[in-house]
Amino acid sequence: YIIACGSGSIIFLDKNNFTIKSKISVSESSIRCLKLSDKYISAGCSDHSIYVINKKSFETEQALSGHDSSVFCLTSNNSGQLISGSRDAHLNLWSDDLKMQKRIPAHNFTINSIALNPSPLYNIIATASRDKSIKIWDSESLELYKVINSQKEYSHQRSVNNILWLDDNYLISASDDKSLILWQIEIN
Repeated sequence: YIIACGSGSIIFLDKNNFTIKSKISVSESSIRCLKLSDKYISAGCSDHSIYVINKKSFETEQALSGHDSSVFCLTSNNSGQLISGSRDAHLNLWSDDLKMQKRIPAHNFTINSIALNPSPLYNIIATASRDKSIKIWDSESLELYKVINSQKEYSHQRSVNNILWLDDNYLISASDDKSLILWQIEIN
């Protein structure tokens, strides 16, 4: 198991007996999120950075800067490119060589969660925000497809804190308004 800590460390636990196998220091600020890939562990931190750590050596290979505030969420698209969301309300798309490829003002407030649709047929992500909205995007171009908010339809009345695709067409969201909503997303 891999645990992100408020101390800026990552702890690796043995899954059988929960003993600490290893601990690495990543940042002097809190680690807000982790994203695992084949080669790397990416850690989004309160110091506005994303640290890319080699899974074998546990060495930090790169520190990505491109956000103006804490990095709260990370995912990757079907091509393996990293996508980050932040308290600065921006979505950043990182190229294969971890250079910022695109930066867009995605929401009005903090992006709390990003979720990649589980189907390899669909290149879409969903984002959840403190601005009470959920947005559906193309994960390769970051083109906006759909906005779900209280001005357009029944939706959350407070910050949307987390989202999860249950399958290709169903997304569940959790909010500060103490509700969970199951969304059926029609993909054309």
